[in-house]
Amino acid sequence: MVPIKVVLIDRKKAGMAYPAWPFLLISFSIMATVGWVVKKYFIFLIPPCGLHKFTGIPCPTCGFTRMTFALLELNFKEAFLTQPFMFMAVMFFILWIISGIAALTFDKFLYLEIPKFWQRNLWIPLLALFLLNWIYLIYYGV
Repeated sequence: MVPIKVVLIDRKKAGMAYPAWPFLLISFSIMATVGWVVKKYFIFLIPPCGLHKFTGIPCPTCGFTRMTFALLELNFKEAFLTQPFMFMAVMFFILWIISGIAALTFDKFLYLEIPKFWQRNLWIPLLALFLLNWIYLIYYGV
C-alpha cells in the first residue's frame, strides 16, 4: 500500500503553490468534449489498433477509445471491462478533482503528499498493474 497523504492547506498559507486538480478538470473537460464530438460526428476517422490488426494481440492501451465512449454514456461496467487499468486511473483523477472542489468550498487547497521512497519507486507497482492489465486484455481478447 502506497502511503499517500492527503493534505489540506489554507489558501492564504499556500502562497504561490497551486494544486493540480484545476488543470486536470480543464484537461478532462476538453477531452470529454472532443471525445463526444468525435463519437457523434467523426467516428469514421478513428483508425483500428495497428498491433491488434496485424498480430491479433491487443496493445496495452487497446480499448481506451471504447472505454472513453462508454464513460461518456455513463456505462461504467462496460468501461471497466474494456480497459480496467485506465478506468481506475481516470476514476482516481475524477475523485481527485471532486475532492479538490470540495476542499475549495472550505477555502482550502488539496494536495497529495507522497513520501520520497514512493516518489522514486511508484513506477514499479504502476508498471506491474499496467502489465497485468495487458495480460487481461490479451486473455479476454479486448
